Amino acid sequence: MELLIMVLAFLLNIPIGLVSMRKKSLSFPGGVLGAAIVGVITFLAHPYIWMTLLTFFITSTAIGKYKGSEKAVAMEYAEKGGERDFFQVMANGGVATAASVIILINFGIYNVGVTEIWVVIAVTSIAASAADTWATEVGTTTTNDPIWIFPPWNNVPKGTSGGVTFKGFMGTAMGAAVIGALYFFLTFSTLALYIVLGGILGSLIDTLLGASIQSVYYCETCKKQTEKKYHKCGTESKHIRGWRIMDNDVVNLLSGIIASSIIYWIIG
Repeated sequence: MELLIMVLAFLLNIPIGLVSMRKKSLSFPGGVLGAAIVGVITFLAHPYIWMTLLTFFITSTAIGKYKGSEKAVAMEYAEKGGERDFFQVMANGGVATAASVIILINFGIYNVGVTEIWVVIAVTSIAASAADTWATEVGTTTTNDPIWIFPPWNNVPKGTSGGVTFKGFMGTAMGAAVIGALYFFLTFSTLALYIVLGGILGSLIDTLLGASIQSVYYCETCKKQTEKKYHKCGTESKHIRGWRIMDNDVVNLLSGIIASSIIYWIIG
C-alpha cells in the first residue's frame, strides 16, 4: 500500500510541474524541482495538505494573470515576479513541507488520522502564502499609490514592500479565505477559522517585515529604488536599507513561520 501511495505521489505531481512550467508559473529546473519536492512530501504526509497546496498554486497562477499589464510597473520594483524559482517555491511551501516531515516521522505515510494540529499548522502557512500573493496581485492593480504602513503614512510606488491598499487588504482576505474554505469543506472543522486568521496575520507580518528589515536597493542609472540586486537596466543596485540577508524569499518564509507559530500557540 505504501509503495502504491509513493508511486501516486510522483505520478500526480509530475504533470502538475510540467503544466506549470509550460504556463510559465515555474522556472526550469529550479522551480519545477522545488515544486516536486514540496508536492511529493506533502502528498505522502496528508492529502489535505497537498490539496490545499495545489489550490494555492492554481489560484495564485490564475490571479497572477489578472490585469497583468497594469502590474508591470510594480514588478519593476519587486524582487521577483512571474515564474517562481526554487527558493520562492520553498519559501512559500517550506513550513508546510517541514510540518509534513514531522507528520511522516511520527505518524507514517498517508495517515489520514494524524493529529489535526500539524495539518492545521501546514495549511495555515499555505494560507499565509496565498494571502500575501493575492495581496500583491490584487493590490498592485489599484489606481492609487499604496500608503506606507508606518507613520507618517506617505504614499509609495506600487509594488513597494510595506505599502498597503484597500484592494490589497481585500486580496489578503480572499487568499486566506480560499484556503480556509477548502479546509472547512474537507473537514467541516471550525479550525478553518484559525487558518483564515493565520493567513491574514501572515500577510500582515510579511508587510511589516518588508517595511522594516527587508533589503532595499537603489539603481543609480534609473534613479529608482528596487528589491533587486541588479535592476532591469543591468546596473548593480546599491544597498540602502534593511538587512542584506532579508530578501523577499526569507521574508515570505519567516512570515509563514511566525503566523503558523501563533496559531499553534492559540490552538495547541
